[in-house]
Amino acid sequence: MVDIKLICSACTRNDYYYGLIEKAAKELGLNYTLEKVAYKPEMREDHLFNRCTITYCRGCNNFDKYGKYGDPSAKYMPALVVNDEMAAHSRIPSLDELKNILSWQSP
Repeated sequence: MVDIKLICSACTRNDYYYGLIEKAAKELGLNYTLEKVAYKPEMREDHLFNRCTITYCRGCNNFDKYGKYGDPSAKYMPALVVNDEMAAHSRIPSLDELKNILSWQSP
């Protein structure tokens, strides 16, 4: 069983990301659970930050063009956690990238 969590905000981009994860897992034939997890401030202890704003969004995949708020070690939502390990963060991977991540992480 592969345990997949998407740490994210209520943005519609994350609904797309969730669907992409689900599609990748199904195409790989994985036995999995998939859950959306709302960001909590205590996640900062693991260097995961919420960069989402209510007023304006440049889009998750454009974030690197504008810098990472000065801290190269910081990770930002959306974040993909597979079997309790962060597998992707700060952007939305492509379907092929997700398949690679999930096949790597599956038991």
